[in-house]
Amino acid sequence: MRFCPMSVAFALAVGLLGCASALRSRPSGAVPPAPTAPATQPLAADGDDDAAPGIPATNESSAAPLPPPGDPRPVVPLIVRLNVYQFTLPSNTVSRDDAFWKHVDEHAVDVAAYDLLYKNGIRVGLGRQQDWDFFHGLLSRQQVATRAGFSTSQKPNQLEVTLQEEQESQEIFWFDNDSFLSGQSYDHCEDLISVYFNPVARHSGDVAVSVVPLLRSRRQRVQYTVREEEVVPHVIKEYPEYLFDLRLRTVIPSGQFLVIAPSPAAQLPHTLGKTFFKHNGKGEEFETLLVISPSAFRLDEPTTQPGGDDKVTR
Repeated sequence: MRFCPMSVAFALAVGLLGCASALRSRPSGAVPPAPTAPATQPLAADGDDDAAPGIPATNESSAAPLPPPGDPRPVVPLIVRLNVYQFTLPSNTVSRDDAFWKHVDEHAVDVAAYDLLYKNGIRVGLGRQQDWDFFHGLLSRQQVATRAGFSTSQKPNQLEVTLQEEQESQEIFWFDNDSFLSGQSYDHCEDLISVYFNPVARHSGDVAVSVVPLLRSRRQRVQYTVREEEVVPHVIKEYPEYLFDLRLRTVIPSGQFLVIAPSPAAQLPHTLGKTFFKHNGKGEEFETLLVISPSAFRLDEPTTQPGGDDKVTR
């Protein structure tokens, strides 16, 4: 790794814009159907609006009353299945399609985080599963290569998605949280997206996610030791990781999915959006669209949680 000086032209261009998991392969051209839930017992509702005032609402499947205050209270464990769909499309298919983004709620992400992502070449928002037919139709008309991966967990977990295989070298410029532009070069590296996810206990079916671009490089060095007047070389391999925290943290409500794609700033060379979400192949430029669709379910058997101050998680 070596530090590289910034290009004045690049800095001006970006500044102007700034002002405004192992994955299973699918056949090329196949677009997955709308994300559906596994055949697992769905989450219970938070309450029954028809219940009489002052009488706790109960589920038919759970007739046992709540224990008195001070006793261990039952907690229904939640399990999350996180589906990640990775679409490879001709460049500008999604990033420059106004019709596509009209079906995406870009205001669902924190404003400051959205602006930081946008000028770094990444565009995000939430789509609704009821609109999946529109997205499916749009993608089906394109030359699409699709990959899908998933992770299932009962506790906070992480899933990595590989966007670019190992590159001999890369130069990346990015804006940090303070809007300072930095640049650096990396050798023998691959580009990934790391997704951290966790069920939101007090909101049935909602899942909190944090998405971070991750660069993992590979380097090796030789270390020598002397044994009985003999110099013995040892090759040490290292895999340093570099996280580009762009503050992409949000809650995906039940029935919605997170969309991540290049923004117009990804047209500039060496931006994060250009590096991670665009690549050349067969004489043509392609872009990557990520769709992250989580589902939260409850397990059949509740567990108990010590202490009397905790409430029932539905």
